[in-house]
Amino acid sequence: MRFTVGTRTKGVEDWTYSLEFDEEAGELFLHTERFGLGDDHSEGRVPLRSAKNSRGYRYAIVFLKEKLGPPTA
Repeated sequence: MRFTVGTRTKGVEDWTYSLEFDEEAGELFLHTERFGLGDDHSEGRVPLRSAKNSRGYRYAIVFLKEKLGPPTA
C-alpha cells in the first residue's frame, strides 16, 4: 500500500515522495522517485526511521499527522 505524500521540481527533475506500508515486514518505508529528461529515472526505498535527513521524511510526517490526527491521552 503506497500513498503519495509530496512532490517537487528541481530544475529539469521531478521528484515524488511516497509512504509505503509493507504488510509482511510491518514497517513504513519512504519511497522516492526521480524523473529527469528523457528516460532518466531512478527510485529508492528506505525504512522511514532511517530517512530523517531526507526531504521526503518531512512530507511523510506531515501526511501521517494529518491522517492520524492529534495525539490522545
